[in-house]
Amino acid sequence: MTASPGPTASTESVERGLPARVFSLLLTNGFLMMSFGAVALLMPVVREQLDISFSQAGALASISVLLYASMQIPAGYFADRFGSKRVLIVGFGLTGCMTLAFGLVQNFPQALIVQAVFGFSRALAFAPALLLISRWFGPERRSTAFSLLIAGGFGFQVTLNLIGPTLEELIGWRAVFVGMGVLGVASVLVFIRVASDPRPAAASTHSFLDGFGLLVKSPAMWIIGAIQFIRLAVANSYIFWMPTFLVEDHGLSLSTAGFVVALGAAVTALANFGGGYVADRLNRPLHYIAGAMSLIGTTTLLISAIDNTVIVIALYAVNAMFVQVYFGPLFALPMAFLRVRNEGTATGFSNLFANLGAVTFAYTLGAIKDRTDSFSTGFLALAVMTFIGVGLVALLSRMPGREEPTVAPPTPALEPSGKRVG
Repeated sequence: MTASPGPTASTESVERGLPARVFSLLLTNGFLMMSFGAVALLMPVVREQLDISFSQAGALASISVLLYASMQIPAGYFADRFGSKRVLIVGFGLTGCMTLAFGLVQNFPQALIVQAVFGFSRALAFAPALLLISRWFGPERRSTAFSLLIAGGFGFQVTLNLIGPTLEELIGWRAVFVGMGVLGVASVLVFIRVASDPRPAAASTHSFLDGFGLLVKSPAMWIIGAIQFIRLAVANSYIFWMPTFLVEDHGLSLSTAGFVVALGAAVTALANFGGGYVADRLNRPLHYIAGAMSLIGTTTLLISAIDNTVIVIALYAVNAMFVQVYFGPLFALPMAFLRVRNEGTATGFSNLFANLGAVTFAYTLGAIKDRTDSFSTGFLALAVMTFIGVGLVALLSRMPGREEPTVAPPTPALEPSGKRVG
């Protein structure tokens, strides 16, 4: 009598396919992040050729993030209801098309429309991606999985910041966007072929209103939302405005500014991946988050007050180590406090607040620059807000009902078909 394959064999089969699936997700997400970062990196050239003001440049960032933010909860629910892979195919495909379209715009209104659609479609590629990769890795490695995804995105941004200015000089900013769009769409084909969703479509047994109602009624979720607001307000302000800050306020060339930002993105990527792993091992996410935010607030405060370019670059490098290092632990907190089953909706709820912060400060820093001819006041506001975030983390630590995310019992492994292993 021949024995059927046991759980170990099935699990090993799933693990063998994991690297290819992760690579396909990191590839598609990486081209999306390159497209998003290119708008900030090349904005000095885009602004000049399209003849737009700093406020209008800020509006391009804000409209994208506004649509991105407004779709967070629906995108999470769609992933719970229809399956992450299906939603990701739509999201990644549309962002690739919009990246190509941005290279063809002729004026500010056209650019605004393209950025709005880009923000809408980018939302379909965030919460579903976090949900998918966390299922591949399992709950005991959730922070590591989240951090790997964001670190991969920063890795692609490093590449962009290193070669983007040179490519712009050789072929122009329009060709850069068209090329990234084509590569982005091509990467979606790889994702369709390789990736799998371990949870079948329509697997969620909870209605949208039930899952959303649980989140809204939780005081902890509102505090987590406020911390997320601060996190991305700071991180997005650095991503979008640092190249312009170095060019306009410190007189660096676009190539030099791109190199500095590339180094910062490299530091962020390495620190983020390592940070997720350390957070899973320490099992003290709130202490970890508070420590990171304290250092971010300190470096941002110093950047707002110091004029020496060398010191500012050194502070930026230190800041880059911590600006996103608590991404994974922070996104794992809803599952720790609420033990929610509609994880996509919870992730979307958190990221909604994060992107409200990004919308607010992407525009605000540009408007402050227009009125004061300096970014110092804007960076000062970011520093104060970050210290407020440390206080919110302390408040969250005193709330009842908290369970550390990494002590959750592992769920049974899943085959690509959705069947349980073991």
